[in-house]
Amino acid sequence: MTNATLEELPSPPPGREGWPWTEALQALPPTMVAGQPWPRVSIVTPSFNQGSFLEETIRSVLLQGYPNLQYIIMDGASTDNSPELILKYASWLSHFEIRKDDGQSDALNRGFAHADGELFGFINSDDLLEPSALRSLVLAGSARGASAWQGRLMVAGRCTHFRDGKDGAIGENHVMGSFAQWIEGSAALHQPGTFWTSAIWNECGPFPVGMRYAFDRYFFARVAAFCPEFVRVPASVAKFRVHDLSKSGSEGSKFSAEWVAWVPKLIRSVPASVRLHAAAAILDWYALRVATAALAAHTKSSALLALLTCALRNPLVATRRPFLGALKKILTKKIW
Repeated sequence: MTNATLEELPSPPPGREGWPWTEALQALPPTMVAGQPWPRVSIVTPSFNQGSFLEETIRSVLLQGYPNLQYIIMDGASTDNSPELILKYASWLSHFEIRKDDGQSDALNRGFAHADGELFGFINSDDLLEPSALRSLVLAGSARGASAWQGRLMVAGRCTHFRDGKDGAIGENHVMGSFAQWIEGSAALHQPGTFWTSAIWNECGPFPVGMRYAFDRYFFARVAAFCPEFVRVPASVAKFRVHDLSKSGSEGSKFSAEWVAWVPKLIRSVPASVRLHAAAAILDWYALRVATAALAAHTKSSALLALLTCALRNPLVATRRPFLGALKKILTKKIW
């Protein structure tokens, strides 16, 4: 697919102005400065009943002026105007599907199955790319050499939170972090502004279909286990929409619960050498889970039984600070 222009795309709805409605970017030249081709960028948008936002998302991708773009939309049989909007822009899409799926991660996996680019990323149907986002991400990655696109490379920019058309805070410029840091909870990435090479996807994907909320965090943690080359873009490259109907807005409390449930599988999914290197973080994670459960017990005897069972199963967990702290609280508590 080549560049789309404002003149080619359908006219914006009445009252819509600015990026990406009445403003667009000048098309980039066919090749980069040194004459090498622009790497192919494959972007997938999972869609379901977010027709009030979807068109803005689509236009923010198509109007990037990027000469080697593959844009895929996977809709889960929306019952609002989303299918109509997708068909409205079908001529500029590399691939689209409108049929039932098994959730967002399934839609993304099926979308990336059609991707043939060197750089992958996804933008949800309520978020959007900033002007020149793809140019900024690709130029930053290309600084590592043309061969970087065939290796393990992640490129990540900052992300602006916005609500009702008003920009809010620009998120921190995160670093990839180690696998241990993802287990500890001290690592994070802005999903809308994070892109990765197809080599990473082939090694660390797909997204776990059983996860509804934290599947991207699971994927990023797996990527961290393979120590990719990581490039940061200081500018904001995407906008994250804050609204009451989003999963992060209406079901935010479920993210952490799902993450806790899936961490054991995540730990088992990485090489033994990675688990050994992150042993302290893994032990602390298990100890914290056990301590939390024990302190929530209804009686002192059941709490002590939970700790004892854990200690017998994994004596090393019983040496960690969260475990010992819970034991002290239980033993010194006068009334239970």
